[in-house]
Amino acid sequence: MKKGFTLVEVIMIIAIISILGAVAIPALTGYVDKADETEIKQHLATCVEAIQTWGTERYADDRIGQGQLVFPVNPDSEDPSHPAVPYAPSFSPYKANNWLSLVDEYSNLNLSPSIWSITEVRFDDRNKLVRLALHRNDFGQTALYTAEGVYNDGGGGDPGGGGGGPDPPGTSIHYDVVFDSQGGSAVATQRVLKGSTAVKPDDPYPPSDPSWEGYSFDKWCRDKAGLQPYDFSSPVTKSITLYAKWREP
Repeated sequence: MKKGFTLVEVIMIIAIISILGAVAIPALTGYVDKADETEIKQHLATCVEAIQTWGTERYADDRIGQGQLVFPVNPDSEDPSHPAVPYAPSFSPYKANNWLSLVDEYSNLNLSPSIWSITEVRFDDRNKLVRLALHRNDFGQTALYTAEGVYNDGGGGDPGGGGGGPDPPGTSIHYDVVFDSQGGSAVATQRVLKGSTAVKPDDPYPPSDPSWEGYSFDKWCRDKAGLQPYDFSSPVTKSITLYAKWREP
């Protein structure tokens, strides 16, 4: 007669599966994160080559950057969600998603604007591309190209962004730290260099609803319920959302 498992055997099997899961899941997560980083770096390299080619072709006629930020700067954009570059005669055909369109034209790398966006472009006065940021919208992940000797004073790969100091030359990965004030005043997202720390922002104001009268800001937490306080000295290794916890009167 065939016997089933004893209670001790079942407990041992469950324990073994738990141990294997504890080892395998972090390893798998790390593998996926590494693959995502590799993909965005490869796409960034293609974007750099394509946009630099475009800039080089126009050196004789257009001084694109003059050492200033080329994008995003354009108050006359027809679509505020996808600004156009400042006026350049050779760039006039491009409006919404123009940088992605340019990359597609020069490299056939067809990046979907619903997933990808180019968030910063900077040329020097000889049309050399010195900064380019490619952002993956769904992951809150940014790959930043910075030429040797060119730094962003704001740090963090985003003007006014998070900590970490000047961006190093070469390619670096950045992650978004999003602040959800849960009805309070808005707090800007910080784009933080991988392994660096976010900067604790100024305390938000409580919601203007009369029912919130007397409430004050307490702390930033990893969860909406406010049970897991966030440590701003901890390194940022992935995109995160922090939630405001409010102190009752």
